[in-house]
Amino acid sequence: MMTSSVVMLLDHLLKMVAIFLVTPWMARGLGAEQYGLWLLAMSLVGYLQLIDFGVTLAGSRYLARQIGAKNTDRLAQTVAALRRIYHQLGLWCLLAVLSLISASAWFFRAESWRDDLLSIIVTLGLGTAVRLWCRLPAALLRGHLAYAALVWASIIRTVIQAVGAWWVLHVGADFKTLTLTYLAADLIELGFQTLAARRYQPLKSAISADYRQETAEILRYALQSLAGAVATSLRGQVPPVAVAWALGVAALPIYSIAMRLVGVVEDSLGALFGGQWLSAFSQMEGSADAETQRKEWIQRLVRFSAALGTAAIGGLLILGRPFLEIWLGAAFLESHSLLFILAFPIVINLAQWPARALIASSPYFPAFTRWSFIGGCGVALGSFITAHFWGIQGVMWLLAAHHLLLFGFLLTHYIGLITHLTMLTYWAPALRIIAILGAVTWIYGQVLSEWLIPKYLHLLAIGSGYAAVAVITIYLFGLNREERAKLNRTLFRLKQS
Repeated sequence: MMTSSVVMLLDHLLKMVAIFLVTPWMARGLGAEQYGLWLLAMSLVGYLQLIDFGVTLAGSRYLARQIGAKNTDRLAQTVAALRRIYHQLGLWCLLAVLSLISASAWFFRAESWRDDLLSIIVTLGLGTAVRLWCRLPAALLRGHLAYAALVWASIIRTVIQAVGAWWVLHVGADFKTLTLTYLAADLIELGFQTLAARRYQPLKSAISADYRQETAEILRYALQSLAGAVATSLRGQVPPVAVAWALGVAALPIYSIAMRLVGVVEDSLGALFGGQWLSAFSQMEGSADAETQRKEWIQRLVRFSAALGTAAIGGLLILGRPFLEIWLGAAFLESHSLLFILAFPIVINLAQWPARALIASSPYFPAFTRWSFIGGCGVALGSFITAHFWGIQGVMWLLAAHHLLLFGFLLTHYIGLITHLTMLTYWAPALRIIAILGAVTWIYGQVLSEWLIPKYLHLLAIGSGYAAVAVITIYLFGLNREERAKLNRTLFRLKQS
């Protein structure tokens, strides 16, 4: 588990570097309107991920359960069922691409950039259909907790996309070449996943013709999780469309850059506390002391996630303004002001990454996903209203309220039902480190405010100093005595070796 987490963090570090390099290339090379068009197309193509219908989440869970129970017969049936389901989903995705093209052509029919938008949707939409058709290897790797193989495939894709984007912009090629480059990177990633998953494929002789029971169970759980997937898509993909509709595509990069900075942090925390912990909590289901294990781990993981999330968001608030000025130019400074609206709600959201994994392996998952769907619908509808009357800041305030209600209160309620922890007991350790680290961050930013100038070396020095201060604070106040002692022993052994 620890090795996979380290490799996943390496993957996200590389993605951060790719974003750091590619974003200014695209913003300057394409211009505000064309870059906004690219972001809009990527947001629309993101809707096609819903065709997964939650099967990947369900598949990872059921594979992990059969592996944890060492039930090879049921494991083989689950693999066969997933293969058949993914092939059907790939075909459904092709139909969805046609529907998305028609809807986009109608909704943006008066825009001069409509044809470019449709060409991007066609290319990347076909790529999404292929990914769904060939998703079984990724599910097998997740179920076996072989996240390192997934990560190395992702790293290869990231490198190809970054180099390809640089080449396309350097030679002045069109959108078609750029989208084909992204498609090629996706296909290469699928190829590496397929090779890595070959060792986990059950023998064909172990698979009987009748796997209807497994198919039914997977689809039942997938449909339960579908509402959550739709909610994630609604709050992630609809606000960009609302901003483009109300303010024009040229305003979309301001919103997108703010959310991208937050997204980098969220993805990094997800690498540590996301999918692999869903598999781990699912494997705990078969143990005799499952409730005790879950309670112990969720309290510890939420505290760790809250500490790291606070440190990361604090770093964005301290360094964000001068970094954006030198990275993208003064035109993007508004993106930094938007971060202050989302700061605390995003920290609460980040702290709950382990809780999302736990509830996904519990009987309360369907109820939570229904509420998530209602919240996502509220964000989708409300983003058009708030964008029209209050602009991008209105959309941010709407997202802030959503995160506090859904992750701060509702998810906590269900975790309490699972672990029998009160809301105060559950949140007290996490809020303690959030408050302490938040105060330390504010003091650090005030003391070094005069040094916060748009120069990379200055920001590197201040960022390194803040990282050291954050690590010391987390060590002293975020870890208990037993955890500090265990960390000290580990560091001592590493030093001796």
